[in-house]
Amino acid sequence: MAPIKPGKAGASGSNVSKENDSCSESEQSEESAKSEKQQRAQKRRPSTGRSRRGKSDSTGVQESRSSRSKQGGAKNSSRSGSKPRASRREKSLAEILPGTPIIVPRDEHPISRKNIDEDALKVLYRLNNNGHQAFIVGGGVRDLYLGKTPKDFDIATSASPEEVRSLFRNSRIIGRRFKLNHIYFRGGKIIELATFRSDQEEDSVADEMLKSDNTWGDAQTDARRRDLTVNALFYDVETFSIIDYVGGIEDLKRGAIRFIGVPKVRVQEDPVRMIRVLRHAARIGFSVEADTYDAVCEFPALLKHCPLARLYEELLKDLRSGASRAVIPLYRDSGLLKYLTPSLSHFIDGDPQVWQRLLSVMSMIDKHVIKLKTRNSNVEVPPSVLLASVFLGNIPSEVLISELESEKDRLVFETLWSDEPFSEGSSSEQYLLEEGKMKVSAEVKDAFRSLLGKLFRPIGVSKKDCEYIERMLILRLKMFEVFAGGQDSRLVYLDAFSDTLNLLDLTSQTAFSEENYDFWYSQKDKYIKKRRPNRRYR
Repeated sequence: MAPIKPGKAGASGSNVSKENDSCSESEQSEESAKSEKQQRAQKRRPSTGRSRRGKSDSTGVQESRSSRSKQGGAKNSSRSGSKPRASRREKSLAEILPGTPIIVPRDEHPISRKNIDEDALKVLYRLNNNGHQAFIVGGGVRDLYLGKTPKDFDIATSASPEEVRSLFRNSRIIGRRFKLNHIYFRGGKIIELATFRSDQEEDSVADEMLKSDNTWGDAQTDARRRDLTVNALFYDVETFSIIDYVGGIEDLKRGAIRFIGVPKVRVQEDPVRMIRVLRHAARIGFSVEADTYDAVCEFPALLKHCPLARLYEELLKDLRSGASRAVIPLYRDSGLLKYLTPSLSHFIDGDPQVWQRLLSVMSMIDKHVIKLKTRNSNVEVPPSVLLASVFLGNIPSEVLISELESEKDRLVFETLWSDEPFSEGSSSEQYLLEEGKMKVSAEVKDAFRSLLGKLFRPIGVSKKDCEYIERMLILRLKMFEVFAGGQDSRLVYLDAFSDTLNLLDLTSQTAFSEENYDFWYSQKDKYIKKRRPNRRYR
């Protein structure tokens, strides 16, 4: 057997190694191609939230999901207005607020967040979460401090009206010169939100146009622009503190109503402030500070320069406040009454008994208003009922008749306004009855309109309210006629029946005995239980 030559053997070994290297290279290339294909497939494949690669990928997906849910929860909490966990300011109020206010911490005042309306808290939290200052201001802070239930919650903020509108889709911008935001909630609830006002006074349209970009201020300027010290307090919902720029806390402690600034200057700027001073003193039971009261007694004639619409609105606020019996003597003593209600003041000066009757009617109105508020805080007494009670309920008929210019109107009204217009010997048949049934003639309506115009035109009562008062007076005659046997009791189906019954109740008509009241209230209960008949009867 021939020996193998070394050269040839080495050559064969090298060939084998080359073959092995080529195989390994091909395998590596195939593996790399497969991995590239898998990577490209993964890139093209949509993410389903699941992973086939093991626990590490699944935990990563879960972490990403949890982080997204946290971010979404934070966004939803800011949108819904709920308070996040960490919402306290990093800086103190003294560092954020302008000026040097008195900051009363939570342990030094009686206001609790649980007594604040939930919707108001939502508005405050959303504004704060979006980087704006927002405080409860005005009568809400005052009433909470005194332990009373506020009528409403007003909010002052550093956000402009447009920024507030972008944060609250249920809001609306109102006003032209001073823009406000009304935020609407279920049940007819409205939260008024105002941007901090500056201390600039726009004296003309040109000045207002020039300063339109700089009409907003801060908390300090907004507090000093308000009328009374007790109504210029801010409550911060994040630190639970009261912010006082004008000494309102001290006035609340000593029970005083005081103007902010120089009283005579503030009265001349806006004479309606004199009415507000006396109203707040009567409602809260405080005394008016000496300088403030002197300014009110010195400038009552300035009310002549105010629009009748504003004075009429202030009069309705007094009658609906539940404290009209307490405020009317303040108006008379300070001299405001003859400018606020000239016709009523004229009757009071002419007959001392009118004043006593007026006080008794005011007491009954306050009881009626308070009773209505305890049942439903959103329901208010119609202005027509209040005005008819004050002007027609306590003034003697002979005094009212003397105000009519026409002798014919005097005769008609004397017949109609008597306590028993359908009694025997009455001349009401000439004007009201036709074949035993009541038919209101044009002469009767003219007499009513003449009197109502004499009473209510000087105080700015709207035409609509005067017409409704006329309807109540005519319905009053029909209610008297029922007892005379003229017609049935379908009067309860008329729209003005409930208000007319309240009018008779407030004015204590002598012809309406308890028996008559029981009859009409029983008819009203029957009407509520039955379906409303055809509207044609109206």
